[in-house]
Amino acid sequence: FPVTILHEFIPRIQRHIQVLFSGIGGFYELLPHDAKRRDGNSPKSAEMVFRDYGCKNLEVIYVHVEEAIRAGNTYLGRLIGGVPAVQVDPLHAALMGSCLELYTRDPDSGDPIKDKYYEHVSDNFKLIMQFLLNNGVIKEVNAPMIMPSDKPGYLPTSEPIYKE
Repeated sequence: FPVTILHEFIPRIQRHIQVLFSGIGGFYELLPHDAKRRDGNSPKSAEMVFRDYGCKNLEVIYVHVEEAIRAGNTYLGRLIGGVPAVQVDPLHAALMGSCLELYTRDPDSGDPIKDKYYEHVSDNFKLIMQFLLNNGVIKEVNAPMIMPSDKPGYLPTSEPIYKE
């Protein structure tokens, strides 16, 4: 996959945001914990570069992976009046499903198998979940990893819950 340089990425995303979300007054940037790190490739950290491009509302977050995955499953498993609280456009459901696998696990070791594509979207989702956890929006993270249901399109209740 091609490498995208941060100095090219941020302005490109800012242009997309202006077109797609022109009516929104502000944004909040969530950056992974390594955004504070500086190395020999750049005199500035990623956090500093984001600030240079005018991103004032940002937070660098350390993600506790398993906790964030459980929080994501809890959040996505919420029902309001018997209807899923989070709904996905059917045109994007397959892509979203692939991204929300969060990690496919090696059957022998249980370690995540990274694919260099979906893992980036998954990492962003985990950042959001950790942010919601840190700020008390999601409180219960001990829910099952998979929410079974007898409704069409869900894992049947006869299937075992994750890691059983």
